Amino acid sequence: MIFEFFFAILIALLLTAIFAMGFRRHGWGTGLVFFFLILFLATWAGGLWISPFGPVAWGVHWLSFLLVGIIIGLLLTALIPPVERPPYPESEARLKRRPRGDKATMMGIDAFLVILILVLIIAIVAAYYA
Repeated sequence: MIFEFFFAILIALLLTAIFAMGFRRHGWGTGLVFFFLILFLATWAGGLWISPFGPVAWGVHWLSFLLVGIIIGLLLTALIPPVERPPYPESEARLKRRPRGDKATMMGIDAFLVILILVLIIAIVAAYYA
């Protein structure tokens, strides 16, 4: 259990750093913390639920954790919109006036994020008791 946790957190940290540096067009901001959290929990849950394959290190089939992390990281990165950069200084004021999103949309996304995190935690706990 403890080695699976360490492999999941190590893979999530590594992939978060790679995606943050590789996709600089995206406006990460505080989203990077949530990206890491979802990637970590999904890597841990996926690594536990997928039938183990690949090389073994300290009793853990780490390749299944890595593949789940890469797939989830790519999916999460595809959902992040790119940052719009103005081609010339006059258009900066126009970009600042654009609405960011209404309150109901943000509340829906927040609720989905909380439910997703809870489902991933339940999946991890259920994998150890299954």
